[in-house]
Formats: sequence, C-alpha cells, structure tokens
Amino acid sequence: MNGQESPDLTVDDFFKLTFGLTPIELDSTEFVTTEFTKELFVSLIESSLKEQNPTGIFRNAFPYLVDIISRTIPIARLVNYIQEINENNDFDDIYQIFQRFEEFCTSRDFLIAFLDKVPTNSFSKILNTLVAANIPIPIYLSNDTHSQKGLKVLSELRDIIVAHCSGICNPNSIDISFHAASENHSRPPLAISEIYYDESSSSTLSDTVRILTKFAFYIVMHVSKNDFDGNELNEQFISTINDISIECYGGHKRKILILFWGIKLQAFKKYKEKIEKLLHEKFINNELWIELVVNNKKNALFERIKKDSFHKLKDTENTWIDWNSISFSKILGDSIKNFLSENDFALSIAEFGQFICRADIFYASYCENVIEKLRDKKHIETLEDSQNYKAEGDVNRDILNFQKKQKNIGETRPISVLMYFANVIKKNDIKDMREFARQTDVYFKDHLVDLAQKDDEIKNKTVESDQSNIQRKEIKQQIEELDITIHDFWREFVILSKIMRSDGSSVLKKLYDIDDKQLEKAYSIWIREGEPIQILEGVSLRILNVDFLSSVLSQIMSNSKRQLIVLSIIGPESSGKSTLLNCLFQCGFSTSAGRCTKGAYMSYRHTFYKEKELDILIIDSEGMGSTAAKYILRRTDFDKKMTLFGLMCSQILIVNTKGLTRETSDTLEVSSHHLDALNYRDFSKPRICFVLRDMKDAKIAQRPAFLDIRENLKKMFDEIPGCYDMGDFIIVDEQDVHLLENAFACSFDDFYPQSMITDGENFHYPAKTFPLKISKLRKELIDSALIPSENHESQIFKNVHGFISHMQAVWEKIDVYGNFLHFKDSKTMKQWNAMKKLVHSYNETTIKSYKENGLNLIEKQTSKGPWNEGNDTTFENYLVQETEILCTKTIADFKEKISNQYEPHIIDEGETYIKAAFTTEKRELKATYTKSQRQNKESWLIKLAEMRIGEKVGKILEEHKDKTFDEFKSNFSESKREELFNKEWEKVEDDKENFIRTMIMETNMLELHVVDSFNQAIESGRAISDKESNSGERWKFNRAFWCKVSTPAILNKLKDLNNTDENFTNSIEVKKNKFKDFISRDDTEMNAFKSTVISRIKTKIENTCELICDDLLSRNALAIEFNQALGWLKTLCNDIFIVKEEFNNSQDQFKVKIEDFSSAEHYLRFKVFTALKNSTAKWKASQQNNLNNLRESLLKWFDNILSNSSYENISSQFFIYVDKSVEKQLDIQKQYISDILEIHLKQNWMNEQRNPTRMLMNKVLVNMMLKKLVNIFMIQYHL
Repeated sequence: MNGQESPDLTVDDFFKLTFGLTPIELDSTEFVTTEFTKELFVSLIESSLKEQNPTGIFRNAFPYLVDIISRTIPIARLVNYIQEINENNDFDDIYQIFQRFEEFCTSRDFLIAFLDKVPTNSFSKILNTLVAANIPIPIYLSNDTHSQKGLKVLSELRDIIVAHCSGICNPNSIDISFHAASENHSRPPLAISEIYYDESSSSTLSDTVRILTKFAFYIVMHVSKNDFDGNELNEQFISTINDISIECYGGHKRKILILFWGIKLQAFKKYKEKIEKLLHEKFINNELWIELVVNNKKNALFERIKKDSFHKLKDTENTWIDWNSISFSKILGDSIKNFLSENDFALSIAEFGQFICRADIFYASYCENVIEKLRDKKHIETLEDSQNYKAEGDVNRDILNFQKKQKNIGETRPISVLMYFANVIKKNDIKDMREFARQTDVYFKDHLVDLAQKDDEIKNKTVESDQSNIQRKEIKQQIEELDITIHDFWREFVILSKIMRSDGSSVLKKLYDIDDKQLEKAYSIWIREGEPIQILEGVSLRILNVDFLSSVLSQIMSNSKRQLIVLSIIGPESSGKSTLLNCLFQCGFSTSAGRCTKGAYMSYRHTFYKEKELDILIIDSEGMGSTAAKYILRRTDFDKKMTLFGLMCSQILIVNTKGLTRETSDTLEVSSHHLDALNYRDFSKPRICFVLRDMKDAKIAQRPAFLDIRENLKKMFDEIPGCYDMGDFIIVDEQDVHLLENAFACSFDDFYPQSMITDGENFHYPAKTFPLKISKLRKELIDSALIPSENHESQIFKNVHGFISHMQAVWEKIDVYGNFLHFKDSKTMKQWNAMKKLVHSYNETTIKSYKENGLNLIEKQTSKGPWNEGNDTTFENYLVQETEILCTKTIADFKEKISNQYEPHIIDEGETYIKAAFTTEKRELKATYTKSQRQNKESWLIKLAEMRIGEKVGKILEEHKDKTFDEFKSNFSESKREELFNKEWEKVEDDKENFIRTMIMETNMLELHVVDSFNQAIESGRAISDKESNSGERWKFNRAFWCKVSTPAILNKLKDLNNTDENFTNSIEVKKNKFKDFISRDDTEMNAFKSTVISRIKTKIENTCELICDDLLSRNALAIEFNQALGWLKTLCNDIFIVKEEFNNSQDQFKVKIEDFSSAEHYLRFKVFTALKNSTAKWKASQQNNLNNLRESLLKWFDNILSNSSYENISSQFFIYVDKSVEKQLDIQKQYISDILEIHLKQNWMNEQRNPTRMLMNKVLVNMMLKKLVNIFMIQYHL
C-alpha cells in the first residue's frame, strides 16, 4: 500500500503543527485526574490556535494522551475530536488546519508524532503500554531526517506487536504487532510486521526488512498491475524482492505467498510465470504459493491461507524467537548501546559455578534474614523454638556470628553480577536500570519455566501421593528461591551499605565502590521515573530498610505543601489488582496471569486535583489465597496480615474482588477484630472502598451483600470489649462501592481456521468499556481520600518520614502479635469463643472436684510418715486412672453440649483444651505432691548414703571375719580405708546427681520452663475475656494488654526498667487532652508529667515483681506452673491499669496511654527466672552441705571400725551410731508428732483422763523409736 504526502500538508508541517519541534518534558510520576473529553481538548489547544503561526497545537494534551494510552484507549480518540471540531466548525479561523488533519492524517500518524515526543527515559514504558493495549507500534523509516523517529522506536522495541491504515506517515514505514498466545497455548505468540513501501524507499527500510524477513516463517506479498511495466516486473517490485533475506533463521523453509489483486485471469497466468521465475532463482529452499484474489471467492481463499499458515507454524522448528537474537546494530549504529549483553549476563552468573539458591548471590540479604529471624525469638515463640531452646546469650552469639559473616563479605571478592549492577548504579541512567531488570527477568524466568514444567509433569503424570506432594513442594520452594528480580539486587546493596567496616566505610563501598549518596541517588531516579519498589520481600516478609527508604522518599517528596495520601489494595490472587492500579495511576506494577506480585510493592505518584497538590503512595499487595503460602515459611495467615496492614497504614483500602462474598466479609471481620488492641499512637481511620470487578449488574444488585458486610462488621466491633462503635476504627459507606466491567474481553482466535476452532482457542484483548470507567473511579477514590476525617490530623500522614516509620512499626506488630489471625471467618471466631467459655466452665465443676480429690490423697499419703517409692507409685497410678476417667467423662459431656453445627476443628480444639486442662492440673498436683514430700525425699538421700556405707562395712567384716585382729589391721591401712570409702562414696555422689536431676532444672531448661510457662499463660490470657469488672475501660485495657504482650522464644534479660530503656519509655505516651483548649503550647509541663508517670509505673511494676519473687524465695520454689504465671500477669495488668487510671482521673489536662506491655512482662519473667535460679542454687548448696557433713561423719565412723575390728570397738561405734540415728529420727519426726498431737488434742482433750502428752509419747513416740532401734540393731547384728 502506498501513500503520499499532500502539498497542502507536508510531513514537516505535520510534525511541527502537532507537537512542535522542541522536546516535551514528562514527569513519570505525575498523572492527570480529568477525563480527556472534547471540551477539555478544545480548552487545551485553544491558546495555541490563537497564535499567528501555530505550532505544537497538541503539546498541552500530551499528559492526557499518556493517560488514555495507559488505560488502553487508542489515540483514535484524538482523531474523533478533530472530526467533531470540523463538523461543528468550532474554530473558523483555523478550520483549514483541522480539515487537512482530517483529510490526510490517521490515528497512526498522530501516534508516530506522539512517540517522537515521548522522553527517552519514559519510552520503554510507553511502548510496553501500547503492547498491553494491543495498539500497533508504528516504525517510520522515511528516506529523510525523519527516519530517526523510526530508529528511536526500533532501538527501544523489546516486545513486538496489525494495523492496516494509510496516512501521511504511511510510506516507508513498518507496523510491528504482537498477538498473544491462545488461551490453551496451542498456538504460540505471533509477531507480524506489515511493511509500507514508497517509490523511493530508504536504505534503512531495506536493511530492516532484510533482517525481519530472515526470521519470518511466512511471507505474504501483495501484487497488482502497478507492479508491472507492460509484461515485465518494474524496478520497484524487483527491489522489494531483493530486500527479502535469502538466509532463513535456523535453516527452516519459509512459505512465500504471492497474492494478485485486481488482475484478470488471462493476465494472471502471464504475470505468474514472471514472478515464479524470479522467486525460484532467488529462493531455492523456500516454498512458493501464488494465488489470484477473486472477490466472490475471497473468504474461501483466506480460510485456506489461515489453515496453511497455521500448519506451517506448527511444523516449523525454533518457533520461539527471542527478540534479542534479531540484531539491528548495523542499522542503528551508535544509537544502540547495550552495556551488558544477554550472554555476558549469563556468564556473570556462571562464574559462581553451580548456582543453587539466592544466597549464592545475595549473601548479605541471607545473613540479614537469619539475623531478623533470631531477633524474632525475642518476640514470638514457634514450635521449633520449643523443641530446640536457645538461651538469650546463645541467640545473641548467633546474631553476632552472622553479623561477623556480613562484615567478612567485605574481605571477599566482588561478585561479578553484582559488579555489573554496580556499574548500572554508577551510570545513573534509568534505561540501563530497566535493561538490567529485563535481563534479570529473562535469565531467571528460563529456570522458572523448567521447574514449572517439572511440576506440571508430576501433577499430570502421577497419582497424588505423599511422595509426589513432597516432590512438588520441593519444586515450588525452588521456584520461590529462583524467582529473582532487580528488587533483590536493590535490597542486597541497601544491606551492604549499612554494614560498616572498622575504617568507617561500608562493605558496599569497599567491594563495589558505591557510597550511600550514590545508592540513594540511583534509587531516587528509579522511583522518579515511575518504577515501583518492593517494600515487603516476598519470601522472608522483611520490610526494606526504613532509614534508607525514608531518606530517599523524603528527598523526592520534599514539598511540604503537598498533602499525602496512602492507598492500598487487597484482593484474591489473579483478580487484576496490579492491572487496576496501573490503569488508575500508571504505576508500572508487574502484571501477568497467575501470581505476579510477591510481598508488597509501592509506587510514588503526584497530581493536581481540585486546586490541591497531592503526593500519593500506592501499595500493591500479593493476592489472597496465594499459591506460595503453603510452600514458604512465615506466611501463615498472610492474607489477613496484609488486610490488617492495609487497614492500619492507609487512608483508602481498596478491596478488589469479583463480588461481595462471604469470604470478603470474613477476611475483613477477622482482620478488623483487633484494630482496637493493635492501634499504634495516631491510628488512622481507613475508608474501605469496594471495587467489584467483571460486574455488569447495576449497583443496586450488590446493595444487600454490602449491607450484610457492614452489619457483620458492626456486630463484630460491638462484641469487642471497650469498643463503642465501628466508626471509631474504619469507614464503610455505601458510596464507596464501585462496579467495573471486565478489563479484558475474550474472543475466538482469528488466526485459527474456522474449521479448527475449539472452545479453548480464545485470546484476550482490552475491553472498550473498562478504561472509560477507570477515570471516574480514579476521581471517586481521590474524593474519598480527601473527605475530612481524623486521617488528616494524624501525624502518620503529615510527611513521608512519619509514614514510613509507622509502616515499619505496624508490620512488626502484626507479624509478632498477629496470632489471632488464624480464624477462618467471624463465625469460626464466635464458635471458638463459645467453645472456650464452655471449656472453662469445667474449671468450676469437674476439674475442681478432680483437684480436691487429688489434694486429699496428697494429704493422706504424706501423713503416713517417711517417704518411700511405693507412695509415689500409688499416687502416680491414682492420677493416671482418675485423669483418664474424668477427662473421658468431661469430653463426652462437652460433645453432648456443643452444637453439631460447629466446625469440626473447633470441637477438636475444645477436646484438646479439656485434655490440656486435666494435664495441667495433673502436673500441678504432682508438683504439690513433690513439694509435700520434698523433705522426706531429701532425708531419703541421707538414708541411702548411710545404707551404702553401712552395707560396705558389713560386707568387709563378713569377708574378713576369720582374720585375726593384726591381720585385719594390716590389710586395711589408712590409705586403703580412704580408698575403699571414696570408691563407695562415688556411688553416693551418683545417687546425689540423679536425685538433683529429678528435683531441679539446669539453667537452659529453667529458662525454657519459665518461657513456656509465661507464653502458655499469655495464650490462655488472650483466650479468656476478663469480664469480672463492668468497666468498659478495664475491658479495653485488659484486651490491649493481652494482645500486646509478646510470646518470645527466649528469656529477654531485662534487668532494669530504667527511664533510659527506649522500649519501656516509648511504650508510655502522654498526650494533651484535645478537649482542653486552655493548655499552653509549651511542652515542658507535659514532659515533666510524662517523667512522673514513667517513674510511678516503673516503681509499681518493680514492687509487683518484688512481691512475687520474695514469695518464691521464701518458699524455696524450684519451678512454677503456668497458672501461677497467669495470675501474676493478671496482677501486673491490674496494677498498671490502676496507676494509669489514677493519673487520668487526678487531672484532665493530659491523657496517659500505654502502647506496649512487653517490657514490663519481660522484666517480670526475668525476675521470676532469677528468683527460681537463686532458689535452686540455694537448695542445691544446702543439699551439698548436708551431704558433705554426712560424708565427714560416715568417713570417721568407717575409719574407726576398720582401724579396730575388735568387738568392743564395733559395739562402741554401733551405739554411737544408734544415738545419732535416734537424734536424727527425732528431728525428722518432730513436725509429724506435733501434727498428731495437735489432732489428738482437738479430738480427745475433753475425754482423755490421762495426760495427753504422756499418752501420745507412750502410744506414738516410744513404739516408733523402739521399732527404729530394733531395725538398727538388726543391721548391726548382721554386721
């Protein structure tokens, strides 16, 4: 097809009139909020048209054209407005200009002019937008200076995209179009280039055609009689044939199809021979097909061509051609400068040897993640931590070890691929950054494709089993490991920049010669050019370093007059969240089928709206129900965590979903349930906006579902202790429900022959109505954000530094305290609460009776006299049997009372709680029994030692009974006697060690015991709603206390609650009462008041802890139970509340609020641990002292007997031993006799005629002691 410029409008005139000759500046972060209407168009061009020699008429409309293209609206809208202006004759004076535009220009011409003015830094983004919008990309390669316009497009083109138009810029140009694969991928993506020749084609065009035809698998040429001079082919046609490359990519055979148009049958045969001869001479290895197009047979012919081209595509090898294998370097010359080729990038990775995981490249990030996991132990305990306990010292040593490993990175060699990235940063060019990002994606996506294929093979070819599931899980985890993007490189460099060496320089500076300012400047350019940043890493779920991020954004968002708006989005995976944000705000978030957003990303934008200048931060989150959740650690309840994150960090939370479903309501309810308890200082009140996708219903049809969601949220907030209204925390208005039709339409694949189309042969393209409604939605969202509310007064949104700090604090709170998010929905939450109430009711009935019976048995067992192992066996058997009987009975009663409509796992959890309750009481009864028998057990150790030495003496005397006195004495010298005694005493020491192990815990085990007891107490405290008080404030305070105390995996050794302790000081906030206008602006008084509050609360906490620990020490406690810890925590909570209320009630100028209780709780548990540790050491020393005294006594006795074996001496030693034994037994039985005496006096004092004391001595003491003496004499006689 040929087209010519008109004398009335030259190409030069066209480019000059449309957008002018000077460059246009485009801020990549700025977007327009007004729809590009005809009225707006007229207002934008009116001033230019009034000039005497107008130029750049459409320059003011440039940002609006960017907007409509970003919303996948073709630039044809501009042509339509020109036609309407001509029809209405809106501009009489310049009517001829617009008439010429309409007569000679098409939308394709205006697109060429538009692309020519797109700034270089924004060009690749605009081209990718055109590809996504299915808009053909024109490449203008004229035979003059304007060919640079086409070369600019060609050099930037990475994705290839058919158009059929004829305009002023039509000759000597190429349209390249890209057609996505069919829905079931039975047809691969197709690239089609359509070439428009002129009589005087440029050499640039010829060179480009030669390159493109080399890679073509199918070539179609249109021939008419204009291509012949008489019977011979003219020079222009022969030149066109010569532009076709003889060489074929991969050595495959092309199909060359020649279509004759407008030629009679007799002439066709003659012309056909000429063309066949020419083609056969040149294209020996190509398939030729020549056809005449007859009007009434066109459809049948085109169907044949479709079928033939489809089969040719299927049969062609190497159909997947990478654009980068097509080299335009000869054409572009110096205009194309790749700092890094694809091969060089792959080689830089290959230098590692075998690349296994991301830690091979990003070792600093790996160490940082490990360090953060170790630090997490100070806040939350996992199952793994319970099984493999580490003390705080061990954890700190591990942290120091990995910090040392990070610093040692500075002593290693630079990593080649990181060195390439460093070169990108040093160049500070967004084009290089984007190229690096693209090459990173290309390289690692190849690995991901291979892994995905393996996963599909296992899924499709094997029956599901444990082994196949394990294999798939391993593959999924590998996919997560190798899903590497440029954001991983940014994160690595940020971490390296924060690792300081001894000389004061960073590791980043040492290895890659980049300082903080260079890195911040490069990252700033990345953001300023409209690229998104990853704020929450997708695997580790770690926030990007907030100091670095805050510093960069503060430089960008330095205009304090701009109002900050933060907007977040949540919704199911693959629901089009990123696509929606890109259309709304031109964010540039990654989009694809399936999971494309991992973690959370942020994009910075600014705009002017209703005379206000706005800074907007847009947060795009990973989709709910993500396929990665079950394959990655730390992603438990990720959906609800992200929802809560959006609620606590945004003024606008977009809920992007295909309908207002029960699932949507459940997620909001569960996530909102703890907004009150987790609110952080100046908590923002988010407005929830529902964007319902793919909806053709009227808005009224969704009203019942919306009202149901709002009502459920209200009920949920009403049930929260101390919460008065949902409106205190979130805004849910009916005006914030927005309906959107499909973003993409689906149709049959036009490239398929009609006879071969099946239901799966579909392809997707942008829908026409969707982009039109985006503009309206954008205005409505911004309007909602600007509605006056507490958000505008909150310090969170005053500046970006405050927001970034808030964002970090919120995520840490959610990640640490978000254990309540495991509930599936609000119904489950209510069932769980009801179940817990029923379970706890057994504490006052069955479990109470069980405990009383156990205590009675303990009293009975301990009243029998000295301890023996049979007592323990009897008591243990009783506990086992009674526990089993009562626990089974209680569970049966529980199942009878609980509703069958409850979730099965709720019922199972109830059974678990009942079993745990009995287990706990059983453990406490055993502890009580052990405590009661402790003194008896301690005397048992002494008795056992005496028995061992006595038996040893008896054995020696028995073995040497026939020896004379002198022989006996000579055999048992002093050294021999000492050797024999020490050997026997080693057994006593072993007995002692075994005994001590049964009584006390080593330091690590004691730490774990305290940690588990307190953590179990906290979990129980969170589950039980304290309703002993009718005070709403008390309820609210208790709820906040239990939600905000953490469950660390280690014992945090918080030895002091000094005012200098940052966590403790920051946890107490004093604010001016906003209802008191008379308060001065001077903060001196408030700071003094805060110091008083901190000191008083600190003193109260210390006194509470001191009383608890004094009690433990006085009882010489060796262990605690979680119920004790639960009681102490309740006391701590109550005492802090009393102090807080005393301050709030004693004056009305200031309001005291406590944000966190972890410092107080950690201080208490450490003090309890210290008390137990000291008590243990004291008890252990006492036992050792007793044993040492016994050893000295027994050694003397042992030595006296064996040194003199005469009967007189043995008898003398025997009576000495008897005397000491009687005295010891009297001491042991003293308390026992006193108890019996007291009981007898109470029962028989009035009836007993004799002296009760004498009677008891006769009946009890004498009989008992005689029995002891007989036993001892029997032993001695045996000796």
